[in-house]
Amino acid sequence: MRRRWGRLLGVGSAVALVVGLIGALGAFAVFARAEVARHAIAGVDVDWQIQLAPGAAPADALRALEPRPGVRASEVVGYADAMSLQAASGGTVQKVDSGVRVEVRLF
Repeated sequence: MRRRWGRLLGVGSAVALVVGLIGALGAFAVFARAEVARHAIAGVDVDWQIQLAPGAAPADALRALEPRPGVRASEVVGYADAMSLQAASGGTVQKVDSGVRVEVRLF
């Protein structure tokens, strides 16, 4: 080590530089991923749909939801299981064997 301290110092510096570069690249990837995700969801409204248990009172559920922070609107909607659904538009007909029909009033 006494005779080759310069070479040892050079190799140690190179290893430290490579480790630091890999660490910086990893930190950049984590930051970039978080920024992309933040920008992607910035303008998306969250729509939660809750199915009440049989016999539950919809008015009670609305009263429980209204005071929550971030809730801008809540409404009871109707739904029913459908054996088949069909829609005709633009000269075409689409048919689905089974599904759920949802009645919603848009604001």
